[in-house]
Amino acid sequence: MGEFKLQVGLIILGVGLILGAIALRHLILEPRSELRQSHFSPAQITPQTLGQNWIVSPEQGIHLIQQGATVLDVRTLKPLKPTIPQAVPVTWQEFSQPDAPEKGNLLEDDALLTKKLRSIGISGQRPVVVIGDGQRGWGEEGRIVWMLRTLGHTRAVWVDGGGQALAQPQVEAIANAPKSVLVGDFMVQRRPDWTIERDSLQHQLDSTNLVILDTRELENTTVKLPMERAGEAIFRGQICFTSRTGLMRRDCFCPGS
Repeated sequence: MGEFKLQVGLIILGVGLILGAIALRHLILEPRSELRQSHFSPAQITPQTLGQNWIVSPEQGIHLIQQGATVLDVRTLKPLKPTIPQAVPVTWQEFSQPDAPEKGNLLEDDALLTKKLRSIGISGQRPVVVIGDGQRGWGEEGRIVWMLRTLGHTRAVWVDGGGQALAQPQVEAIANAPKSVLVGDFMVQRRPDWTIERDSLQHQLDSTNLVILDTRELENTTVKLPMERAGEAIFRGQICFTSRTGLMRRDCFCPGS
């Protein structure tokens, strides 16, 4: 199969991302075999494959941890099973602005973000594996990986299925793996690829290469966006896609559907 490329814009509206959420602008769609994380084995993991893949299989995640990757655990609901001895517990809120109207946006102070990320062991040349809760979570692992990628880390990934996908023999296999370093050397270098401001989004609404996904749940929509009216789509043609309901119809407001 020949190489196929299509440039599109993908906007994801999610909780905590007030002015536009995640914008995967100029997304490059490659052949199917290059998109699916299951098509490369743990032994084939390279900086290039990590740069192209935000999600890894449980087997690939275990391999990275065995090789010394920094492990972040975003699970919050007890009990945390399995327990990952190398993991550092984190929340996305500690790297975000706490007050309206910027609540949920990343902190603007790059020096502060650099200090915070170094304090949890983030290093520029060391892969980061994020463990989430695939059954009870709200996608916190995706938020952390998006944050790291936005701030310039090219090897941050999350494990497909979360902690529940890790079999006990796999967890036992990493019992003696290197511990996460106490202080990292990461330096924030923001990339514009994965964010978009509201004004920029509005200027692109007429583009035929724009896809908008609304991932917000009912619990996350007590405060509407300025252009939003109850029961109506924020943007014509938006697609509602939530972790619990899956793909829904176009031109809908997810919680009211």
